[in-house]
Amino acid sequence: LSDIEMPEENGLELFAWTREQGYDIDCIFLTSHADFNYAKEAIRLGSVDYILQPARFEEIEAGLRKHVEERAERLYLKELKKRQNVLKEKESVLIDQTFEKMLNVGFLTAEEQKFQIRSLCHKQYQQSCFYLFSVQILQWTNQQWSSQLVRMVLSNVIGELFEPYECEVLLGGISDMDYAVLLHGNRSSITESVILEKIQTMYQFVQEKMTFQIAVYLEGYIESVHQGLEELCHLMRDNVLQKAQIFSSENKENATLHIEQL
Repeated sequence: LSDIEMPEENGLELFAWTREQGYDIDCIFLTSHADFNYAKEAIRLGSVDYILQPARFEEIEAGLRKHVEERAERLYLKELKKRQNVLKEKESVLIDQTFEKMLNVGFLTAEEQKFQIRSLCHKQYQQSCFYLFSVQILQWTNQQWSSQLVRMVLSNVIGELFEPYECEVLLGGISDMDYAVLLHGNRSSITESVILEKIQTMYQFVQEKMTFQIAVYLEGYIESVHQGLEELCHLMRDNVLQKAQIFSSENKENATLHIEQL
């Protein structure tokens, strides 16, 4: 809470100094000068209020209380966002570890695998179902991105496409540039035709807008995560020409599933 006109330096210069030092400080200016240039500079510096004197003590107190509460809420939301980001990073590691375990440990029963996967899920459905596919980064048309950035982009794109259906998207890395995607949703509301349509949209968007090319491999609805991941790995190995297409495990003799067929 600062006056503007003071000996030696004014309040605007004081607040500018706190900004230069990197202090996270909210400022309310008090002034008896209704000078537009003062107000303009105060706004430019980011002050939260500008009170003209003479002002009643009740008015100043109300302004202080209001901005203290707003600052507390803003800091709380900032901390909450920070915690969410940390949890999201940890969740990504947990998904990776779970997929790796599902792929390499074949003696787990289907029920044990479901328990492992459900431990990653946050939602429950009356007709719960799991749909598995993978995305493989094939080639770059520009500077190569980090795997973390690729993962974030794929998660955001796929998440937005399936958001209207309130299903969960679990994306895990199974190698440096190979990602398995497990959709968890309600079978009555997210049908296979919807899933294929959204995967097609995702594929076309990446091919047209991103700086990398992809191949997509469809496993479909699954009971065994281990078996589904194994099938996807076989499909990726069979794509020896590294074609940017959509492939399906349903047709082994001609695995390519062209976009127009979707």
